[in-house]
Amino acid sequence: MQLGIVYFSKIVYHSLIPDTLFMMQLLKFLLDTLPPVLFFISYKMGGILTATSVLLVTSIVCMTIRFAVFKHVPVGMLVGLGILCLFGSMTVYFNDPIFIKIKPTIVYSLLATALLGSVLLKKDLIKRIFGEALPISSGDSKKLSLFLVCVCVLCAVLNEIMWRNFPEATWVNFKIFALPAINCVAMGTAYFLFIHKTLTDN
Repeated sequence: MQLGIVYFSKIVYHSLIPDTLFMMQLLKFLLDTLPPVLFFISYKMGGILTATSVLLVTSIVCMTIRFAVFKHVPVGMLVGLGILCLFGSMTVYFNDPIFIKIKPTIVYSLLATALLGSVLLKKDLIKRIFGEALPISSGDSKKLSLFLVCVCVLCAVLNEIMWRNFPEATWVNFKIFALPAINCVAMGTAYFLFIHKTLTDN
């Protein structure tokens, strides 16, 4: 209860007296969420091809703004944008939504392969990406990588099930709402299983 009051107080404080750090984080959040939101709205108004076109344009614009403001774009986001441009363009060009539908499967499969490969090759991709910002041991980093592999495989399999067996509108809802929810739950679980335990022990 006290923790909730603290978080609520911080939100109220930042809403009344916004500082630079808070505004930068808010901008990042808006840039990340605007493309899928506009994709969902444009799908309801014009269908999957219109939504894909809107997603392509807004994603490129938002990535450009991110680079202009922060002078840096994570490699993972650039790779994701590249895959989106490839499959989104194929969807529009061939007038076939299958390409945009399989994109999440491709992305999650690549992530799972990269993480599993880093574990097998003992490269510790997690520590290389986050460095000192992720205060966990090598053993916990390996467990975290394997946990994320399972999450990525789950998301890839679910995406295949949804677009192959359910109406297109159901798949769109799954992509916009269910996949982010699964990722949020997975990240929260990973935090308490690995990162929070390390911080508590220290």
